[in-house]
Amino acid sequence: MTTERESDDLTTDVAVIGMAGRFPGARDLTEFWQLVSHGLQAAQPVSDADLVTAGVPAGEREDPHYVPVWSGIEGADLFDAEFFGYTPREAALIDPQHRLLLECAWHALEDAGHHPGTFAGDIAVYAGCGMNLYLLDHVLPHRDLVRATGRFTVAVSSDKDNLSTRLSYKLNLTGPSLTVQSNCSTGPVALHHAVNALLNHECDMALVGTSSVKNPQPRGYLHEPGGTSTPDGVCRSFDEGANGYFLGDGVGAVVLRRREDAERSGDRVYALIKGSAVTNDGGTRPGYAAPSKAGQAAAVERALRVADVAPASLQYVEANGSATPTGDAIEVAALREAFDRAGGPPERCAIGALKPNVGNLDTTSGLASFIKTVLALAHGQLPPSINYGSPDPATGLDRDVFFVNDRLRPWPEAPGPRRAGVSSFGVGGTNVHLVLQEAPVRPPTRSARTRQVLTVSARTPEALTEAREALAAHLERAGDTPLADVAFTLGTGRRPFASRFATVVRDTTEAVAALRGPGAAGGGDWPQDAGPLFWLPGLCAPPVPIVRSALYRREPAFRAAADEAARAVADRLAIDALTAGPRPGGDPDPLADRAVTFVFLTALLRTLADWGVRPRAALGSGAGAVAAMVATGVLSPADAADRLASRDPDPATESIEKLLAGQRPTAIVVFGEDTAARPLAEHHGLPLLSAFAPPAAGGEDEDGTEAALLGLLGDLWQLGAAVDWAAFHRPDAPRRTSLPGYPFERARHWLDAAPPATATAGEPAPNPAAPVPGRRPRVLTSPPVAPRSPLERIVVEVWREKLGIADIGVTDSFLELGGDSLAAAQILAELNEAFCVELSLRVFLQEPTAATLAGSVADLLREAGELRRLMAAVDGPAVAAPDPGER
Repeated sequence: MTTERESDDLTTDVAVIGMAGRFPGARDLTEFWQLVSHGLQAAQPVSDADLVTAGVPAGEREDPHYVPVWSGIEGADLFDAEFFGYTPREAALIDPQHRLLLECAWHALEDAGHHPGTFAGDIAVYAGCGMNLYLLDHVLPHRDLVRATGRFTVAVSSDKDNLSTRLSYKLNLTGPSLTVQSNCSTGPVALHHAVNALLNHECDMALVGTSSVKNPQPRGYLHEPGGTSTPDGVCRSFDEGANGYFLGDGVGAVVLRRREDAERSGDRVYALIKGSAVTNDGGTRPGYAAPSKAGQAAAVERALRVADVAPASLQYVEANGSATPTGDAIEVAALREAFDRAGGPPERCAIGALKPNVGNLDTTSGLASFIKTVLALAHGQLPPSINYGSPDPATGLDRDVFFVNDRLRPWPEAPGPRRAGVSSFGVGGTNVHLVLQEAPVRPPTRSARTRQVLTVSARTPEALTEAREALAAHLERAGDTPLADVAFTLGTGRRPFASRFATVVRDTTEAVAALRGPGAAGGGDWPQDAGPLFWLPGLCAPPVPIVRSALYRREPAFRAAADEAARAVADRLAIDALTAGPRPGGDPDPLADRAVTFVFLTALLRTLADWGVRPRAALGSGAGAVAAMVATGVLSPADAADRLASRDPDPATESIEKLLAGQRPTAIVVFGEDTAARPLAEHHGLPLLSAFAPPAAGGEDEDGTEAALLGLLGDLWQLGAAVDWAAFHRPDAPRRTSLPGYPFERARHWLDAAPPATATAGEPAPNPAAPVPGRRPRVLTSPPVAPRSPLERIVVEVWREKLGIADIGVTDSFLELGGDSLAAAQILAELNEAFCVELSLRVFLQEPTAATLAGSVADLLREAGELRRLMAAVDGPAVAAPDPGER
């Protein structure tokens, strides 16, 4: 085996293209890198008042072995339930580990620059989480709620088995979906399976995630002498004073793709996974939780051989770093043995560990170490392993090629690429090692356009404002990011929501100002068969010859369409419409003017069509009417040229009125200076957009055509048009880049734990306070309509109980409230039992409102009353049916 291969084998490399995470002291990966690179410890001391608030009993707080140190995630009780289509009641039942990973997974896919709805391939999920303490401490004590909700719903909300499939369902991912569990090594084991699935073409992209939430509220822990927890709240991996670790919470997600696919697609690559291996310690250990040098060494050696790299080519190893004397010594010995067997270690190799920064993150521990190492490769820096002074003599680090990197330093120079290993060992003996390499250098983006269209969207106007500010702040920090890459990532890698903002800018300074400036936000997606009405005037041309216009020079689609139309004009009319231009002081040439207008408008409409924007209808006058007939397929360019020679009548207002009444467009777009459409737009309440009237710009876009067309495209998208941004950006071949994630509008969805038991022996524990109903979904903009009868009031109360929403109106849609088929079945079952009727789920879901449901109940009760009266007439007196209006 040689130190360097002659060439990289693209077919066995897997690229890390997206990441996201929330860790102690870090709300995102930017803050996480600051934490580890600056050598900070995230664990916080907890005051006695906070311990009381967290419900820690006095006896436990006063125990001399109690350590008041917390390393958790801020806001673990918060979740954007509406974003993911959950009702407040559902959200409060779901394991917070699932909820946090769901948000983190969304951000990781955004960071990768891919939206599952438009990705052409299968995305797999490999995920794991820790033990669900929320179920034990917070859900099950609410006995009435559990009884009312049903055991099946509680199980679906709580079980580890449903973690990966929950992600696949809510994110619409169609690849393999498996929950992976191996304690601290869960994340790297999941990465190993994801890598193999990609290389075996079982999927085209893979999402790997882990989540561990043990202490959502600030609280400490009880140190057990002789155990693995540190007695002073300080973790000292490989140090002579190492005496254990403290536990922490964390959630992380990583997106992987085959290297050749990532490079072909223009993905931003953080690092490459060259190889990985998984082993288990078997049964030769002294105990189930004891580590094994042989098992760990086998994992490291096999990973190096799978990666086909020499150990001497690695400059760093991110270690498991358990901070226990036995664990640290065995890990270093295993690393030394593996390197020796695989070809010999380098002259010097740094090692480090994450646990001293954030603690042992349990199920997320290994994935957090992986993310740290990927960031280190991307930044070209080795972050310090903190709380290290002198090596533990048992490790032999004082006389070894391995040394603990105790300060921030540049990545060591090497003859080949930067490389690192990541080790992770789980309780139970599952060992994992991965070999990583720095990302290949990607060529810079060179855009022919002088302007870019930036698009931002969100579910609500408030979230849109926050998203605009986050993007502006990001562009200020990363001002060297090509705007073409930013626009491409926003357009192709983000899901478009109802609240939209678009702006056309020339540079980062303009972009920041526009994002922070005023601007009306559009809203709503147009139906698939909807589109604007294009109104094309008789005269509309750039102030320079078409061949010299910015659009002709920079837009291939425009140039091809203009050339085709111009050839037809030249063949039939002997006019060169591409070079014909204004004739100041010269004799007018109406036919040449019509020819130029026809070619220009035809090319504009063809360009918009190539970008996915097609009109519902196109009308016009003179040459504009001819261009409209070409755009709608009525005329060929050759036939259109013949029509240009004749005087074309003005369009009939009656036909436009008929069109507006019969096939209502979503907007009216006026090309040129024709203002006849304005009264029609105002009369029918339609948005009116105007382009190329008159063109005006400066700088490189001297004729204003580029600014006008891009501005129109942004306006149409903002109103709700579906733009093919991939086609729009194809000529420039831009790259995806990392941008701020979606600003979730989180609210507290949390069941309070039961209070300390005060009952005498044999009595049940007190039931905790009932959960507070959640807020009304923002998608329902109209105020709730109050019940108008006792029956409607009963139905609304049942909905409130099952959905956990306070303000429900009788005309609100059950589906828009976040209800699903399971909740609907529970509601109907309760109403069927209460009124002795048989309500149909299929019928209910056709018009799912409380008013309709109350009406169905009333109809069934009325039918039951008629049946009783008929039976009474035949068999004798019977009890009269109640009046539905009195129920």
